[in-house]
Formats: sequence, C-alpha cells, structure tokens
Amino acid sequence: MLGPLTGVFPHAPVVRFHLGLLLLWNGEPKKAAAQLRLAVADGPQSVYAKNAKVLLASLTKNGTS
Repeated sequence: MLGPLTGVFPHAPVVRFHLGLLLLWNGEPKKAAAQLRLAVADGPQSVYAKNAKVLLASLTKNGTS
C-alpha cells in the first residue's frame, strides 16, 4: 500500500523507510535494502536515515543485501 506513495512523495525519507520496513517483514530483503538506501539518500540527517542505516548494517552483517 505504501508503494504508490513513492510516486506522490518521491523524496520523502519517511515513506522510503516505512516501505523498506514493510518489505523486510514481507521477506523481501533486497527490495527493502533499496528503499532503505533511498531513505538515507533523501534525508541523510533525518531520524529515518539513522534508523535505515541501522537496518542496512544488520542486513549487510547477515549477508542479506
């Protein structure tokens, strides 16, 4: 359901972060990592970027992304 929001708010880290989180929950780590990277790129100083970095580090450590 969040996918269409990326068209409306293409540079909103909040949308990218939550979409990435949902993709993780749905078992799609590669797609999730892509969205989390976009969250970091779109708002590098935001709280969403900070949390996205933590999740990305965890995915990398586990060999998922």
